[in-house]
Amino acid sequence: MTWKRGGLLAMGCAAALMAGCATLVPEPVEYLPQDPPPGGLAYGKKVYVDDGQCPASQVKQLIGGDAKRNIPRQVECVPRPQ
Repeated sequence: MTWKRGGLLAMGCAAALMAGCATLVPEPVEYLPQDPPPGGLAYGKKVYVDDGQCPASQVKQLIGGDAKRNIPRQVECVPRPQ
């Protein structure tokens, strides 16, 4: 009976390990051609905009603000994420 519990525990650990590994794969970075309209970017959400306004090898990074709390969007040129 003990070996059955150990086998189930090992299978559970293996499943958890595989699920954790799936989250380690980075998502591909999407570049927008222009800034989202006001209210079109959720608070804290980060997007990249490749509209030619930043120096070569850089893109614009936007982090959503909150107009109701008077928190503006954060905008800066950053190295192009890989």
